[in-house]
Amino acid sequence: MDELAGKNAGRETNPEQPSAMFWGSNPKTPEPLGDVREPSLLVFPPYYFPADPSLQEWIIAVDGFACRPGSEKRLTTRWSIAMMGKLMRAKPHELQDPLFLGRVAPFISRGMKRLDVSVHIGSRRFHLSKRTNGRGAFRGRIRLSAHDLCRFLDMNVPQGASAGQLINARQIPLPLQISVTPELAAPKSCHAVKIAWTGWSVISDIDDTIKDTQVSPLRQLLANTFLREFRSVAGMSELYREWATHGCQFHYVSSSPWQLLDPLQQLCDEQQFPRGTFHLRTFRLGTDLMRKMLLLRQRGKAIVIHSLLAAFPERKFLLVGDSGERDPEIYCRAAQRFPHQVKAIYIRNVETKRMTRRRLGKLTEKLEPGLCQTFTNADELSELSKLHLLE
Repeated sequence: MDELAGKNAGRETNPEQPSAMFWGSNPKTPEPLGDVREPSLLVFPPYYFPADPSLQEWIIAVDGFACRPGSEKRLTTRWSIAMMGKLMRAKPHELQDPLFLGRVAPFISRGMKRLDVSVHIGSRRFHLSKRTNGRGAFRGRIRLSAHDLCRFLDMNVPQGASAGQLINARQIPLPLQISVTPELAAPKSCHAVKIAWTGWSVISDIDDTIKDTQVSPLRQLLANTFLREFRSVAGMSELYREWATHGCQFHYVSSSPWQLLDPLQQLCDEQQFPRGTFHLRTFRLGTDLMRKMLLLRQRGKAIVIHSLLAAFPERKFLLVGDSGERDPEIYCRAAQRFPHQVKAIYIRNVETKRMTRRRLGKLTEKLEPGLCQTFTNADELSELSKLHLLE
C-alpha cells in the first residue's frame, strides 16, 4: 500500500445525514482471537492541507483498510504462529494470552475488496473514486473550497476576510466519518488534523525513537511487538508536546506494519504524544515471516519521507530517528535532495548499533556542518533543538 493518501479525488453524492453509529477505538486489552468475528475499518489519521499558496482550495487525505477476520484454524496461520512462537522463544501460555491474540489478529485478517468508500463531512457525503483493492485498502483525496471547509469547521468568515487564510491560521480538527458500501463494517469516526502551508513539521520514526522496541535482534523485535505492552522512550512525549507549543506538526513514519496502527495510536494517546499523521508499511503474516520482517525494515521509508517533503514544499522539517536501522542514511539523502526544507537531523544512539564517527562522517560529508547530530536522551535532544525552533 502507498502509505501516503493517493490522488483519487472524492466526488460528492446527494446530501445525506451520516449514520449515528461510531466505531470506537480498540479496548486496552484485546479480545481473544476466536471472539473477533466482526468486519472492521482501520483508518489512518486523516489530514487536510491547502492545495496551493492561494489557500482557496483544500485537500482532505484519507486512507485505510476494510478487513474481515481471518481464521486461526487455517494450516498456514497455525504454522506461522508456531514459527513466531519458536522465534520469540515464547511459552505456550503466552501464545494464548489475549495480548498476543489481539496483536496477531489483524495480521491474519482478510481484505474486503471492491467496496465503495464514502466520507461523510457534516451533512454531505463524498465517494472516493476507487473502491477497496484486493487487500481491502482504500485511499483518496477530497477537494473543498475554503468557504465550504469553513462551514464544516463552524468558522465564521468576516466580510472582506479570506476564508483560506482564516483556516491556515487556526488549528481546528475536522470531524468526519468513513463508511463502506455494502455496509459490512461499522462506520469509523475520526478527526482530520490540519497541516498549514508554512511552518514546522517533525518527521519522527517510531521504533526505538519514541517507542522502546529493541529492533535488533529479530527475536527481541518480535517479542516486544507481539508479547509485551508497548513502552515509550522516556521523556520523548514531553519533548514533543513542547515542540507542539512552537507550532510543530507531526508525521510518524515507521517500518512497523499497518496492522499495529491501533496499539501504536493507543500508546501515543496514553503517553500524550501530539496528534499527527501515521505512515506505516504493508505486511501480511505468512510462511516467509522472517524474510518479510527483515525486508520490511529495510525498504520503502525513504519514499514516504520524500513524498511528505514534496507535498509540503514551504514547510521546514526536523527529522528524528535512531541509529539502529537506516534512519541516518535515509534522512541524510533526504537532506541532500531537499536542502532548503530539512533544517536538522537528530539521531538517537541505541546500544544495539551506535552511530560511529566513521558512519556519521561518511553520511554528512556532503551536508552542511552540524545538520546531523546524535543524542542519547530527550534532555539532550531538547538542548539541540532550541537553536532551530527558536529561529
